[in-house]
Amino acid sequence: MDEKIKILFVDDEENVLAAVKRIFIDTGYTILTATSGKEAIKTLEDNDVQVIVSDYRMPEMNGVELLRTVRKQWNDIVRIVLSGYADLGAVISAINEGHLYKFISKPWNDEDLKITVANAVERYAILKRNKELTEALKEKNDELLALNAKLKEFTQQQSVYFDIKNRTLDTAHRIFNLIPFAIATIDSNNVVMECNAAWTELFSNNIQEPAPKDIIPFIKDVKDKHAASRQIAVGNIAGSLWGAIAEFPERTCIIIVFIAGNIGHAG
Repeated sequence: MDEKIKILFVDDEENVLAAVKRIFIDTGYTILTATSGKEAIKTLEDNDVQVIVSDYRMPEMNGVELLRTVRKQWNDIVRIVLSGYADLGAVISAINEGHLYKFISKPWNDEDLKITVANAVERYAILKRNKELTEALKEKNDELLALNAKLKEFTQQQSVYFDIKNRTLDTAHRIFNLIPFAIATIDSNNVVMECNAAWTELFSNNIQEPAPKDIIPFIKDVKDKHAASRQIAVGNIAGSLWGAIAEFPERTCIIIVFIAGNIGHAG
């Protein structure tokens, strides 16, 4: 990831923040600190932050309340809370509601803290990459729809129309097979409608065949939620599985994309 990683630690105790700076001094991250929820929000307004780690017990605004605010205003930031066992119920509830990535119990182990933050940075990178891919796919789909509209508008003879359409589809199919990500469209019966060469090579799966059994639960998740992502391993290849329902004039299908890469532990 090219962008400079900034981690914001929030704690009302200055000695805790000083300890955190020492722990992360050689990690390459830019470490920002704040002693209150209000100061943390001001810091986020002035900086592009990838991960925030907040103590739970603070005056005025506790850590979960702060991270709920962060989720509303800066949803891309990965959120972690530091908590003692007395606060465990509230923290687990917040995790289940989707407000937090993970919690770290106090007192923490320095190496465990560094690993958790590194995993959070990796999660940020994966989510950002998925978002960029979603936007790119939408842009390409819009371009294809616009091209199709122009073809229909300006093509008068049916033979010319089909000739241009066939050449366009052939070019699109060749480009589709050059994409390095494994991509497939799945119909409502979990049958592969289209897939590129990367998909066939990775899953040993082709068009008109049932989708791989290992991803059927993920396809169900996409159908239920309209979009989902998950980290999986296919053989010895780890990566991120992304899926969304796509509605076209002729049909509705599910687009599944697998992006290979190192995956940190997700909570």
